[in-house]
Amino acid sequence: MRQVANRAAIIVRPKVKFVEWVRSADEESRGITAEDIAREPNVYLVDDYEMDEEKDRLLAEYCEDIFGEELNGWNTDESAWPKTRDLKTFKEWFHVDFHSMVIDLCD
Repeated sequence: MRQVANRAAIIVRPKVKFVEWVRSADEESRGITAEDIAREPNVYLVDDYEMDEEKDRLLAEYCEDIFGEELNGWNTDESAWPKTRDLKTFKEWFHVDFHSMVIDLCD
């Protein structure tokens, strides 16, 4: 049997506001779509959780870090990033999926 990691995963996919920002932040990305960005979404490992209620706590704890990673993937100039990157804004910009089972297939 493989080792079940003591971690959960957060998968982030773009909403319209993020796509609009990408299009405005990078001239080469003017024609990009949400589907283009979501084709290979980022996966973030976070502390494991047992109850669904803990998802909000985890998202609140890590949303600024995740927000920064997502923005940095398209534009490294932080002055071009939105000033407000709180949980409310994060939820307006991204779809979030949680996965509580992470299985490590590596030795």
